[in-house]
Amino acid sequence: MSRGLIALALLVMLTLGGTGCEQQRVKEFKAAQALLTENPQALDGRFNAQLTLCRSIGRKTGRPIGAGTEFEMREESQVGAVLEVSGVEPGEVNMFHLVWIKPGEKEIFRRYAEVKVEPAEQGYRAVIQWKKFEDRFWLREEVQESETPSFMLSGTLDTSLDKQREPGEYRYRVYFNRELLFDQPFTLKGA
Repeated sequence: MSRGLIALALLVMLTLGGTGCEQQRVKEFKAAQALLTENPQALDGRFNAQLTLCRSIGRKTGRPIGAGTEFEMREESQVGAVLEVSGVEPGEVNMFHLVWIKPGEKEIFRRYAEVKVEPAEQGYRAVIQWKKFEDRFWLREEVQESETPSFMLSGTLDTSLDKQREPGEYRYRVYFNRELLFDQPFTLKGA
């Protein structure tokens, strides 16, 4: 067998092995989530994520304000999404796709982030690199400090009346390392 074929075979095995590992973490998370009612500590120390849809996001805290799944379109309005992630492995780079979907399963837009959490002098430091699909050279970096290996990702959908969004059932999807983690429906009501 030629060296090129051996190298290709090794690359395929490493790729599949890494993908399976990530998928396993998502499966474990979903299984532990199902046990939370019986065992509130089911996710302690493990990978954990919590998604909250809200009316707005606090500018100083980054925390959700007016959590819910039904939102009314107004002169000026928005729907916010806050994803709180904890229990990540320090040193790993994790990918997140955050996707807003309108009625009819049509994508409005998506955000893409690569996140790496590393130990810092006091706790942990998360480096978040926001990227755009349509511009591979665009990059915005954000840094968050915390006591634990955790971070928050957030975004908003402008639902102001001048956007003329149709009322109905929308969705917010979160993909973690290309695996669907959340598919959260919400309703936009007309003014």
